Amino acid sequence: HYLGYKQKINCLSEIYESIHFTHPIREARDGVAILVKTSRFDVLESAMVPFKSKLPSTTEQNEHAGEEKYNVDESNNHYMCAATAVVRDKLTNMTFLLACVHLYDKKCLSPQKTLLEYIHAKVQSDAF
Repeated sequence: HYLGYKQKINCLSEIYESIHFTHPIREARDGVAILVKTSRFDVLESAMVPFKSKLPSTTEQNEHAGEEKYNVDESNNHYMCAATAVVRDKLTNMTFLLACVHLYDKKCLSPQKTLLEYIHAKVQSDAF
């Protein structure tokens, strides 16, 4: 069954470009992803937008993270993240900013505000 899974992944990678980021210190070690159909869009750039943690200290974050220990200092204290991609439509030549995000206010500090600030800065840049 694993071989079938690998074959399906290979087929997908021929059709889509995958942009994936794992949440920095979330215990589940899950993440966010964007699949871009390459026959229609060119990926111009991609980025992770990190969301600051509400967890009070690095020590508690490492205890929360289970067996794996992460080198996270207070200035880089990020719990989750968003995946973003700037893509250009091959048919219309229009440029889009895509984002995939878990908006988790319980353990992240203002994730909506962080993402909106990133989008605003990106739109004001030369990317558009």
